[in-house]
Amino acid sequence: MRIMRLVSGAGLNGAVMHCALVTRALIRRGNELTLVCLSESWISGQLEGEGVPIIPSQLRRWPPGELRRLARIARERGVEVIYTHNSGAHVIG
Repeated sequence: MRIMRLVSGAGLNGAVMHCALVTRALIRRGNELTLVCLSESWISGQLEGEGVPIIPSQLRRWPPGELRRLARIARERGVEVIYTHNSGAHVIG
């Protein structure tokens, strides 16, 4: 399955830790993951080098160009599921 995970938390918290752990488990099961997160976030450093494409984003809905960019990336990658963590990511998702 092709899954895109959106995480708006910059630091380490329960939602972000959960995302990192589940992402690794999903990869082990043969899924294709894409992570959208803040460029300097804790999770980007944790999953870097583990075969997960990391898409940096400020996860803002305004201006709408960022929403269009993320939608285009999801379409290009054939994403089947979008999974969000933290309130900012929920709005974008």
